[in-house]
Amino acid sequence: MTNPKDPFGKPAAAVAADDNDDPFAGLDGLDNFSEGKEAGPDQETTSLVSMEGVEDGAADPAIAADIARAKEVGVSLASSTIEPLPESPRAVIDFAAGDRPSIPVSKSVFVIGRGKEVADIVLAGEKVSRHHAAIIFASGEFFIEDLHSTNGTFVAGKRVTRVRLEAGVQVTIGGHTMTLRWEH
Repeated sequence: MTNPKDPFGKPAAAVAADDNDDPFAGLDGLDNFSEGKEAGPDQETTSLVSMEGVEDGAADPAIAADIARAKEVGVSLASSTIEPLPESPRAVIDFAAGDRPSIPVSKSVFVIGRGKEVADIVLAGEKVSRHHAAIIFASGEFFIEDLHSTNGTFVAGKRVTRVRLEAGVQVTIGGHTMTLRWEH
């Protein structure tokens, strides 16, 4: 059985632990993707390499650049899981209340923040950090990771460090609300 919210056809159990639309369901072991973290006694161990030196060996120059950006802004998700974006469906970010036009996610590591020199989506406001959060395509799924921002990243009203990002779930950063959707 596949999950209708997952355009990549993963089994429903791989996307969420249950059908209650909870974006946090089934994510207990996700921190194992971080550098240097071990799985707990009841979690499956995942062997992933750290970000050290990976950009030198990346076969795809775009991925190598995305991994280098990830290191620059402080993404902790292991670079070995970062993948090229699929051609279809395309991920698009929509803003609440039509404040601004929709923005396609065009990189495997897509930075959101106040800093024009680094952010792919620049948000105004003193509650937005220079490198506030990143949307990352890894292991065939999208994640959002807070980059140690002062005011936090909220998904479905809950402050998060990192969580799988599903279509239609509201993300709030410094008073700006957005959702991810699939465009075929």
